[in-house]
Amino acid sequence: MASTIVGYIEAKPPTQENLEVVETSDQLKRYLYTFYNLILTNFFQFRLYRNGGLIDTVQIARPFTVYKLKSIPQAEKEDEFLELLEKFFAFSLPKTYTAKSLAVELAKRTRFLKDLILLELEREKSEKKPGFTSGFYEAFQKHLIGSLTQNDFADLYAQTITYGLFAARTRAKNGFNRKLAYDLIPRTIGILRDVFRFISLEDPPKQMEWTIDDVAEVLAVANVETILQERKGRDPIVQVDTMHNQL
Repeated sequence: MASTIVGYIEAKPPTQENLEVVETSDQLKRYLYTFYNLILTNFFQFRLYRNGGLIDTVQIARPFTVYKLKSIPQAEKEDEFLELLEKFFAFSLPKTYTAKSLAVELAKRTRFLKDLILLELEREKSEKKPGFTSGFYEAFQKHLIGSLTQNDFADLYAQTITYGLFAARTRAKNGFNRKLAYDLIPRTIGILRDVFRFISLEDPPKQMEWTIDDVAEVLAVANVETILQERKGRDPIVQVDTMHNQL
C-alpha cells in the first residue's frame, strides 16, 4: 500500500526555547511557503501552520522544569495537544487545480528541491564521497552542457525531475507515486529514464526523496486530464519553468 504525505514536522532541539525566533528564519519561511501542513516543535511547544499561517499552538511542558529544577516535566494540556495532532493528520491536499495553480505548487517544490540538490552536492564534496548527485552533475556536464555550474545543474536537475513526474503522471491510470514513475516514462526519453531509474528504483537522499514524494503527491491528486484540456495540448511544465524563475 502506497504511503501518503500528510505534512511535515520541523523538530528543533529542546534547548531552542523560543520558537517565535525560529519562525522568522529563512529556513522556516521557505518551509512555510512551500508546504501546506507543518508542525514546528522543540518538544515542549508544538506550533501548527496551515497554508503558511499559524493556526494552533500548544505548550505541553515547561522547559525550566528540565533546565532549572533538573526533573522530569509534568505533561500539560494533553487534550489540546491531541486536538492539534488531529488537525495535522486530518489534512489533505486540495484536489482541484487549474493549470496555473498546479504550476505554482510545482514551481514552489521545484525551487525547494533545487536547494536540496545544492546541499547534497556540497555534502558529497566536503565528505569526498562522490554520490549519485555529483555523478549526475558530471554526466550532465559531459553529455549536455560542458560549462554547467553547480547552481545551473541543480536548477536543471530539479526541473528535469518535476517534468519527469508530470510526464509519468499523464500516463498513470490507477494511482501515482514516485516509485511508479520510472515505468510510466516513455522509453524514447532516455535521459528521463536514466534519472528516474535512480529516483524511482534506488535510494535518493532522504530529504530529496521526501520532496520528490511531495511533488508526486500533488500530481496524484490533480486532475491532469482536465488541466491538459485547459491548456489545449500545451505543456503546463513550461508554465512551471516560468513560475519557477519568478519565485
